[in-house]
Amino acid sequence: MTSQIDRFKTGKLIKNVMEEKGITAKDIREYFNFSSVQSIYHWLEGKSLPTLDNIYGLSDLLGVPVDELLAGDREARYSFKRDDSFRRISYYYEFFNRGIA
Repeated sequence: MTSQIDRFKTGKLIKNVMEEKGITAKDIREYFNFSSVQSIYHWLEGKSLPTLDNIYGLSDLLGVPVDELLAGDREARYSFKRDDSFRRISYYYEFFNRGIA
C-alpha cells in the first residue's frame, strides 16, 4: 500500500491557511516571483500540486509546517497516534526535552 497526497484536500488546506493569514494568490505570486497566478489557482482548485520546493516555500510564507499543508492518507493508516498512551508518551517527551535545551 502506498501513501498518496490528495491534491483536492491539499488545495483546500492551502486556501484555508491563506484566508486565515490574509494572504492572497497575488502575494504568493510575488513571493515566488511567478509571472502569473494561474499555477497558484491550480493548486487551490486541486488541479495540480505545488512542487516540493514550492511546498517548502509555502510552509515558510504561511508559517505552518509542511505536513499541515499536505493532505494524505497516513492518518488513517497510522491510527496509533490517536491512542491515549501515545499522547502521554509524547507529552512526557516534550516536557523533558524542554528542560534539556
